[in-house]
Amino acid sequence: MRSFLPTVDLRRFNANLTGVLILLFISFSLHAITVTDSLRTFSTAFTSQRLLCDACGCSASGGSMGFSTVGENSFLGVRSMYQRYESNDRLYTNSPWRLEQFRTYQIWTRFRISTKLELTAQVPWQHHNRETATGVQTRTGLGDVSINALYKLFSSENEAKTKSHRFHGGLGIKLPTGEFDQANSNTVNPAFQLGTGSFDFTILGEYVFEYQKSGVNVMASYLIKTENERRYRFGNQTNLAAIAYRKVTISHWQMLPQMGVAAEFFESNYSRRSRVDDTSGRVVFARAGFDVSRKWINAGFSAMLPVAQYLNNGKVRAHERLSVHLNLIL
Repeated sequence: MRSFLPTVDLRRFNANLTGVLILLFISFSLHAITVTDSLRTFSTAFTSQRLLCDACGCSASGGSMGFSTVGENSFLGVRSMYQRYESNDRLYTNSPWRLEQFRTYQIWTRFRISTKLELTAQVPWQHHNRETATGVQTRTGLGDVSINALYKLFSSENEAKTKSHRFHGGLGIKLPTGEFDQANSNTVNPAFQLGTGSFDFTILGEYVFEYQKSGVNVMASYLIKTENERRYRFGNQTNLAAIAYRKVTISHWQMLPQMGVAAEFFESNYSRRSRVDDTSGRVVFARAGFDVSRKWINAGFSAMLPVAQYLNNGKVRAHERLSVHLNLIL
């Protein structure tokens, strides 16, 4: 097996790192501004960012932008996500790298059933396109709808209410509402799909630590894929992420700069119970984002840049991921 680290292109790494540092500098420059908020006020006003997006619903290497519980209110919102990749069939020494773009427009919501139990749901509309030897291929339509239930297993807060811990565990299901194209499963990037065509399941956990106006969020999820009616099964997927954030209030605007890392690991796909070569991989991203809230509205953006990757035996390259959202706090 090839070493993971030697696959990193140092020139791309330096360029990507520069972009991330610029974003982080802008975010943490806010820390110098005098703030007047309390931890509890911000926590109840701010909404969460949860997205569990598997290889087929979004792209060859996932699309997880995080699912942190920075705030705990119910909300209803819309989100737009963009991801860019390149693929190369390597049939010849001079085979070209071909552009692949994945756009997702999503309605998402979180509903708190009780102080400990909450439900989240995402309904995606996909628009994908990629270059081929004969032109541009496009896939447009409804993606896979997903529903998750999370339960607060542990929560504590000190008497001064300046320090808190909480841990959530949960289960999810993804419905085969997105179309699966059998022909695309035989291409360099078989994840160029609207959906997996199967019922898939998620096990997830999340830990949040907050001290005064700062916090750390650690997340993990494991997506279990099942075989679809065409006897094709996409590989199971592990998502890991850690995000640090800072709560800031200026006038009546509540802001949250954040930064972190995310890693995704993909197991091999199977067709008729035979392993499909060159379909596994791993990628590590640097992540930065910014959110702003006021009363019943919340908006924000997130950017992810790969710093190390090895996808589909080197036949697929991940580039930037961008996300913007607008939520109504219920």
